Amino acid sequence: MEQLKNLVLYREHFYEDRPLNKPSIEDYKGLLPVKLADDIIKYLESGYRLLEFVSPIEDPYNPEDKVPFVIFTDGVYVWDEVIISWLKKYRVQLPREFLEYFDKINKKTVDHDSIPIGLSGLLKEAEEIFV
Repeated sequence: MEQLKNLVLYREHFYEDRPLNKPSIEDYKGLLPVKLADDIIKYLESGYRLLEFVSPIEDPYNPEDKVPFVIFTDGVYVWDEVIISWLKKYRVQLPREFLEYFDKINKKTVDHDSIPIGLSGLLKEAEEIFV
């Protein structure tokens, strides 16, 4: 099984030891067209839930906001609710590689049946990325 690619893009996404070599969300807000952002949000929200916690977490960019702590996958990428929230609020730019992937698959929702259910491996990868 290939390693999941993550959509952790911006230094603000990290809570501690923020990697300063990652770009800041400040430079990438409002770059996605509304329709594309809406389509991507719908796709990401339909992802397979790998982990879900009862308590919400602070948005690392705007700590006054709380977001559910949910980690999703489509079997290729892994992301959390923070990315979805940033797409909704700020239409943040996503990596070209993901946008090309999204355009190529041309799906409105994640096909859960296509996810390789070696979930223990997927879960371990998600925990290493987000927890």
